[in-house]
Parts: sequence; structure tokens; C-alpha cells
Amino acid sequence: MRFLDTRSMPGHLFQYAPGRQAFASQPPPFARCAILVGGLSDGMLACPYAPALTDALAKEGWATVQPLLRTSHLQFGFGSLDGDAEDLDALLEHLGDGVECALVGHSTGSQVAAHHVRKGGRVRHCVLQAGVSDRETDDADELARRQPWLERAAALVAEGKGDEFLPRASHWAPMTAQRYLDLHAVGGKDDYFSSDLSDAAMAELYEGWDRGVGCLVAYSGADEYAPPSVDKAALVKRICGFASANNAARVVGLVIPGANHNLSADAGAAATFVDAVVAFLTGGAVAGAAFDSSSR
Repeated sequence: MRFLDTRSMPGHLFQYAPGRQAFASQPPPFARCAILVGGLSDGMLACPYAPALTDALAKEGWATVQPLLRTSHLQFGFGSLDGDAEDLDALLEHLGDGVECALVGHSTGSQVAAHHVRKGGRVRHCVLQAGVSDRETDDADELARRQPWLERAAALVAEGKGDEFLPRASHWAPMTAQRYLDLHAVGGKDDYFSSDLSDAAMAELYEGWDRGVGCLVAYSGADEYAPPSVDKAALVKRICGFASANNAARVVGLVIPGANHNLSADAGAAATFVDAVVAFLTGGAVAGAAFDSSSR
């Protein structure tokens, strides 16, 4: 696969809602589009594979769209998954009812994508790339550092002051009490991918797929943000199992060997992911899949 320059892309910039912009690989209208959603602190061109994925999907009749959401860049510390889901609803409304849409989330963007499906968003397909837990860590020192801030954030939320900002020392970006709990508390609103979630919690998180939303889970085998103790293959299979329960649509999971978080370290890993997305969206076989509900 020929990879394009990861620093630039031609396309069409547009406003999809007041104060909200998006970048499309081609001017609308189009019949199918994959909406690329980055992670914490990301904006457009969040991942180096975006141009290659755009090029590969274009050959299959798909455009890509990269929106700026209300949590893009350093605004993530005072936003929420609900707010991002509302922005995606506005984007989908702007694109029109006749467009077949897929969400392709990277990192925390995978939480946004999963949450949008859970909230009843109008998408047919969902790709979760590098969906790692924001609160799960094997670092005892980090857990100890977080504990006072978790307690302080919980106290503020209990007082109805969840929108108050925590002191600068709490996080590397501006962070409200509510968002700190969302990201770092067990069972927080962003807690979608932790390996220690109970079956009941996992079932609740992925119940939205029973509306017939296809799902591809792609976990990086050498993800630097995943604790070494996490069994990546087991976690992928577990997520896929809950996403495929009572779901007529296809659910596929794979672990990409040697891949880092945003697939920047190895062109082969990025190519594996791009090929997997194209195969998933076009109904083809996903090479190396650890789980494929269509084979059951």
C-alpha cells in the first residue's frame, strides 16, 4: 500500500453547526462517509493513517470527514461524551439522512463513537481503534497521585459544582471536577474499555449495538497507554462478545501485532488497520481477526 503525506490532505472545509467545522475528503454530497474522531487533545489529522485510510476508502466509494468537536484540542477537560454525541448528531443532520455513515474513533475518540451508538446515534458502522482505559494503570505511584484529586472532584460534584475547574496540578490540561471523574473514576462516564469492568457494566455499555450497528475493534499489540497486565486479545474478544449479543450486524475484533497507540511507529501496522477498515466496511474478510461474529 502506498502511504500518502501524513501532514496534509486536500479536501473541503465546511461548517456543520454554529462554531463547529469539519473537513471532508471531497465536497458533499456523497453516499457514504467515514467520520474520523481523534482522542484527547486531537483535532484534524489526529492519526498519521488518516490520508492512507482516506485514499483506500475513496476507491470503494467512501469519503472521510474529520470534525472538530467541542472537546477537540485542549477543550476535552471541560467537555463530555454527551456533548460530543450532540455534535455528531449535528454533523449527521448536516450530511443528510441518505448518507451511510461509519464512525472511526481513535483512543478516546473510540469512547465518543461507542457512546454515540449507545445514545442512539444514526450510524451503521463503528470502528474502535486503540480504545484504551483512561483510568486503568499498573503504576501505583500514579494511582496514589490521582486519589486526592478524585476525592476533591467527587466532593465538588456532590456540592453541585462539577463544572468548577480543579487546580492546575491535577492534570496537564484544564480539567473540571466532573470531567476528572468521568475519565479517572471506576465506572466514570468515559470508562468504556477497562479490563476489570463487570459483565453487567459491560453489557450496559454495549447494549446499543442491538440496533444492528456493525463494530470493528482494533487494539494495538504494543499500545504504550495500555497496562502490561491487560490481556489485549481477551479484552477485545470480551468487548466483541457484548457488542455482538443480540446484534444482527457483523462484529469483528483484532489485535495488531507490534502496533503502538496511533499506529505511527510501523507502516505495516497502519496498513493492517487500513486494510481491516476497508474489509470491514465492504463486507470482506478481516485478516488476523481474533473474533468475527459472521463466522459463528
